[in-house]
Amino acid sequence: MNDWYRVPGIYSKFLLQGIMCILMPVIILLVIYYNGDGIFLFISGFLCLSLVIINVKTHYDLLGELDFFSPGVAFPAAYISIIGIALASFSMEIGYSYNAEVTSKDIFYYLVGLLCYAWGNIFASSLYTRKSKFLYKGVVNTWSKRELLKWGSVIVVVGSIGTFIYYSKMGVPLFGNVDEIRHGFQGRLYGIGFSFPLLQGLNFVLLVYLIYRYSKKLFAVRMLVPILWILLLTALTGYRWLCILFIAVPLTGYNYIVGRFKFNLKTVGAIVILAIIILSFHGLLGYQRSITKRTESEHLRNLESMNIPSEFKYFAPVLFSLQHPSVSFSKLINLVPDEYDYFYGKYALAQVPIIQRIFPSLSQENVGVYITDTIFGYDYRAGSGGTAMSIIGSLYIDFGPLAIIVGMAIIGFFLEITYLRAAETPSLLNITVYSFLLWTVIKWIVAGVCVGDLLVLLMILAIDKLIRKKKSSVY
Repeated sequence: MNDWYRVPGIYSKFLLQGIMCILMPVIILLVIYYNGDGIFLFISGFLCLSLVIINVKTHYDLLGELDFFSPGVAFPAAYISIIGIALASFSMEIGYSYNAEVTSKDIFYYLVGLLCYAWGNIFASSLYTRKSKFLYKGVVNTWSKRELLKWGSVIVVVGSIGTFIYYSKMGVPLFGNVDEIRHGFQGRLYGIGFSFPLLQGLNFVLLVYLIYRYSKKLFAVRMLVPILWILLLTALTGYRWLCILFIAVPLTGYNYIVGRFKFNLKTVGAIVILAIIILSFHGLLGYQRSITKRTESEHLRNLESMNIPSEFKYFAPVLFSLQHPSVSFSKLINLVPDEYDYFYGKYALAQVPIIQRIFPSLSQENVGVYITDTIFGYDYRAGSGGTAMSIIGSLYIDFGPLAIIVGMAIIGFFLEITYLRAAETPSLLNITVYSFLLWTVIKWIVAGVCVGDLLVLLMILAIDKLIRKKKSSVY
């Protein structure tokens, strides 16, 4: 009776589906009748905590052990950490605190978003009919080394040419006006709009394959050059989150190919060291971007106005990138729909590359600049370009609270389905797809939902078709 709600059991499956059917109307009613009272915040917080705990237990029952990279653990941990750091720093009047007014309504919507995400996870798990625990008996290799080397070389050459054409015409983003240069390729036939996602797709496939093939022999030296080359091209764009994906995606692949991380002192120490390296790299890129827009003395004065010691100037961009979405959302719910109407899908459409070419007025920079300059005011943040909306804000700006409910549930549902597919059939492709989607969704917590990111997923599927071998082998 200890496993009374265990997902693989038929009775627990019906019980969970019943809970899901009851919870969704409750969530909708909470949002409709929310008036700022503490009781609504308490109820939503209690439901959120309960569902997150159930979600973690569900994943534990599916695998027989706690998987830190499962959708029920990794995303909630990142979501709570990112938003928690932002809110805590505001309370200490550090960073954007002078420009933020976080209310109980903000926190309520954050809780609703996480609650609906967990709802989507558990609902997907309850539909799964497998009656036994997932057993990782081996990773299925579906990729040919010869084809990978052949097509990988072609992709690197073509992608590099496209990228350098872009740089020669627009300049290198990291060493110039980042926003202006990066937005310059919108609507153009050349540039990194196509070639760079292709390189990123190859990057993830290549790294996961190397982990599979050389997990006990470390990385092959002859493959180190293309890896460093792709990393260099990634860093030159100034996209800090892409550099984080470069590390995080293969790390997740390593977890499933070599063996799931155990929660011990060695693992925690390695993760802490890796986190420091990532944050330092993230900060250095952010610092370089900052001083291209202003002198270093101006940058230091800006830090001083935000109550950040100059000794932490390299880590300040990390804090700002975590705070910025919360600042945006706190302003957004005060202005939309009271002063500005919802976008009714325009924000989501602006993230789709094909739509941007057909309807230039819906390009990402046009919509993003409108939000920054018109809704928030140009002096809202230094520089130009769009505003980081956060995963909650990007859903809210299109259709309001209902979009948060539906959108977060859909994200949780499909991420869980992808995870279950990878757990059932741990092929290199399934592991790569899930690893990419997990960290893309985590990136959305800060950057906002961007459908254009899924272009990289299409590239991964295309590369899989090119390098797939006739017969699979089990590692």
